[in-house]
Amino acid sequence: MKLRKRSTTGSDKGTLFLRLGVLVLVVGVVAFSAIYYQDQHVSAGPTMVDKRIQGADSAGEKNPNNLQIRLHPPAAYLRNTTTPHPLTQ
Repeated sequence: MKLRKRSTTGSDKGTLFLRLGVLVLVVGVVAFSAIYYQDQHVSAGPTMVDKRIQGADSAGEKNPNNLQIRLHPPAAYLRNTTTPHPLTQ
């Protein structure tokens, strides 16, 4: 009994290229989605109010005897509705 080699016909090649094309398309969509998600979801960083509070805190640390400067951080905390820090200032 002789085993015949299977001949590759046009429809077999077409099916192979179709499957390969679908695989490339799926991998491309997944890669594009991952890159798009990472690009759109970036950490915003500190807000303007947080930056002002940090600046007021550092100014108060540099000049601890100046009462005017020491009153700025509690006022900024109250504007930001953050209550623990104004009580400790």
